[in-house]
Order: sequence, then structure tokens, then C-alpha cells
Amino acid sequence: MNGRYGFHCFYADPESARLFDRLVAWQANLNTQNRTAG
Repeated sequence: MNGRYGFHCFYADPESARLFDRLVAWQANLNTQNRTAG
């Protein structure tokens, strides 16, 4: 999949962009917890 094109289409929808931002934040938080635990 063409990442640039996909992200452009994705962020064209504010709701999807908000959902994606939340997903990224959750992923980062999970990674931080794993690093701390490990």
C-alpha cells in the first residue's frame, strides 16, 4: 500500500484522524509500559 496516499486519504476524515491519533498514543503507551516492565 502506498503509505503517503493512504495517510492523506485517512487524515482527510477528521474522525478517522482522531481515531488514528488515539491508536498511536495507545501504542506508544503500551511500548513504554513494556519497556518499564521489561
